[in-house]
Amino acid sequence: MKKLLISALAISAMSTSIYAAGCVATGCFDVKITKLYMTAGGTLYVGTSGNEASLNCTLDGDYMSLKEGDVGKNAMYSLLLTAKTTNKKVNIRIQEGTADCRVLYVTD
Repeated sequence: MKKLLISALAISAMSTSIYAAGCVATGCFDVKITKLYMTAGGTLYVGTSGNEASLNCTLDGDYMSLKEGDVGKNAMYSLLLTAKTTNKKVNIRIQEGTADCRVLYVTD
């Protein structure tokens, strides 16, 4: 019984250390939105509580971006704005290798 309990605790500790909040090559996960701003040209820039320098793309400033005409941009903007105002965490997947860290999708 004691060995079973120790094994269960070890597995639990390992699973929490594998999944940590922040940014990795493919996106930022379990992060809070710290900055949202839109240019006159319609580009939306997104900053998070994660370290965007870890992303596999070229940051436009320190931010991921959604461009005017991107499919789903308005819906993603709505979700991001709601997350920011309610202080909720989100997951943001980027298109790897893009010159402007283009956001592919957002989940809550």
